[in-house]
Amino acid sequence: MPSHDASSPTFYRRALRLASAIFIPLFSSSIATRPFNNLWKVTLIHTKLLFMSGSEAPRSFLQKACENCRLRKIKCDKQIPCASCQTLGITCQAAAARAAEHRPRIVVTSQYERQIALIQERLQGIESSLKQLSQNSTVSTPRPASYKAEVVNGSTQSDKSISIYEGESSFGNQTIQAGQLADVTATAVVGTASNELSSALSLLKDSLKRHEALSRTHETHLSTRIKLDLMSQDELPPAPLVIALINRAKANPSLSLVAFSYKGVSQFESLCQKVYFPLEPPPAGSMTFFYGFLYFVIRDYWAQQDPALREYDAQAIIDLCETRFCAGLEKFETLTIPVLPNIQALLIGAIKAQEECKLSLSWTFLSAAATQCHTLGFHRKSTLSHEPRETADIKRHLFWQLYMLDKNLSLNLGRGSNFNDSDIDAEFFTPSTHPQQRPWDLMSLDTILFARLQGQVYERLYSASAIEAGVDERAAAIEELSSQVNALRNQLLSIDFTGAYYQERLIGMAHSADFVCYSVLTVIHRAQSLTTTATEISPKCYEAARLGLENHLKCFAQFRNRSVPQQAEYVNWILLYPSFTPFTVIFIHAIATSAPSELQLLQETVAALNHVKALSPAARRLHDVCAAFTQVAAAFINSQRTLNGWHRRVDGTLSLPSAETGVTGVEGFEGMQGMMGQQGQDQDALSAFLCSLAGNNRPLTDFLHMDLLDAEFNMPELFSAGE
Repeated sequence: MPSHDASSPTFYRRALRLASAIFIPLFSSSIATRPFNNLWKVTLIHTKLLFMSGSEAPRSFLQKACENCRLRKIKCDKQIPCASCQTLGITCQAAAARAAEHRPRIVVTSQYERQIALIQERLQGIESSLKQLSQNSTVSTPRPASYKAEVVNGSTQSDKSISIYEGESSFGNQTIQAGQLADVTATAVVGTASNELSSALSLLKDSLKRHEALSRTHETHLSTRIKLDLMSQDELPPAPLVIALINRAKANPSLSLVAFSYKGVSQFESLCQKVYFPLEPPPAGSMTFFYGFLYFVIRDYWAQQDPALREYDAQAIIDLCETRFCAGLEKFETLTIPVLPNIQALLIGAIKAQEECKLSLSWTFLSAAATQCHTLGFHRKSTLSHEPRETADIKRHLFWQLYMLDKNLSLNLGRGSNFNDSDIDAEFFTPSTHPQQRPWDLMSLDTILFARLQGQVYERLYSASAIEAGVDERAAAIEELSSQVNALRNQLLSIDFTGAYYQERLIGMAHSADFVCYSVLTVIHRAQSLTTTATEISPKCYEAARLGLENHLKCFAQFRNRSVPQQAEYVNWILLYPSFTPFTVIFIHAIATSAPSELQLLQETVAALNHVKALSPAARRLHDVCAAFTQVAAAFINSQRTLNGWHRRVDGTLSLPSAETGVTGVEGFEGMQGMMGQQGQDQDALSAFLCSLAGNNRPLTDFLHMDLLDAEFNMPELFSAGE
């Protein structure tokens, strides 16, 4: 009797045949046309396959080839044993089955839903905050009058251990020696009558110490009001404002467009078109130049309260341009890649650094720009001879502007120029034929010639080779350079300024030519030394210094009642442009001769500086140090004392003891301190102090130009000795 065990294969096969006999004929008539019957057919087929066993079940297409066929990479019929293995006579091995990966079941409960909802709420809050910040950065909001943005000085990365070199024509070394001997003299003065003088010398020492500390650090960054990371990376000044400024510049160009650039309006318009309507993305150098150019233009019009800026937050736009410009200058590409926009940006950077009285930083920008100019051949006539005239003149104007700033700094810092005159044959740019622009171009050409003369003063009187020259050779150079200064002064004053842009400012700058020329004349005559055992202040040196201070007072009288921006121009580009050597020469002469008229001249000069000291940190430093010197002179003259070792020669030259016997370095300072302590004579100490101040055949360039180091001069230790 057949078995009916449900677990036996025979039972399943019989059940499948029975089901097939019942269901397949029932639905066979409409299998091809009715989807429902198709579903039943597929179900029955799967059921039949399920109950097949052994050789009756076909091999699945998902069945893997055996191990031998997989290794040999041959076709396998996926049977066990397969035909290939049987043919080869080897054991057929089925493919190893992979262990099923255990995946834990995740049950989504209401707790997960609450967490997801909380995350969504937080994301929505972040999105709304970002939108609000974006709106605040694009929509200008008026700022209160008392608003002052934090000045961000990038010099926090400055390395105070960087050794700043200043050569023989720098006032830095003389200031350090003056501070050392002022300390010695203040401790050596005894008696009731010397109390005022001792107090004045101590004040001078403290003033030199304080301001030396402010200026000795090597600046590596320009100052900005706003941090770069607080600004949107893609933000540009409003296009309608830029268009309005272009139209305004065509009608009345700003002072920067007139004074610092050639064809300034057309350059400005072309640059803005490349930035706002680019055919291709503008390079980084062009963007840096754009922000720097726009910074000066907007700043000029804002100072004039131009109506084109009334609808905008001008200060915010100025901050934007300033921050982007300063950040662009710090890029490696700007300092190294020789392309025209990079050189133009470096020129603007040097001008801005000079306005901030960061002369070492200005020198850095000028050096980089000079290297790029030489790489492109701007210093040679042949390079630009085949270019269109306007393009060539733009490059020539750029080159000579850099040349002018470099030669002035070369003399003031006591360093060799980056522009070697023996290797330059570039032509000057063609002056504009526009009657309002032409006087500015003519003055620029004369200023370039004067800058060349400043470079010759350093090379022929203060360079290493010039110091080794004989007395006769130096005297001939002094005479020749002095005559050239007077000739250039007369040439500049012969320019007709009638109808020029900003005529009042241009005339004021021309009137200041006397102050600048007499300052340079003082530096020239200070280089003369007729003997090796004494230092002289010749009548010509004294006369040039006196006329320099008197003309400074005349210039100040003209600028005193002008607007603050015009007074700032006077401070940055007239007062601080040359050396302030005339003041120290008159100070020495006043001490040596006890002349009340010279003391009055010093006091009037300090009073004039007092009115402009708030315009810049450099002006404040100059005022404070000059005020300290004036107080020393007043204390000594009022004490009615005389100095030992000083005499006047037959030709009127004031002869001083040799500076070589004075204080030089730490050892000399300590020796002088011991000598002064033994003598106890304030006259001898002050004589040595003035000798050091006037000696070594160096011009007393400027207190502002000190970037000195403790490691080189041991300034804090020296000043702390008397405290």
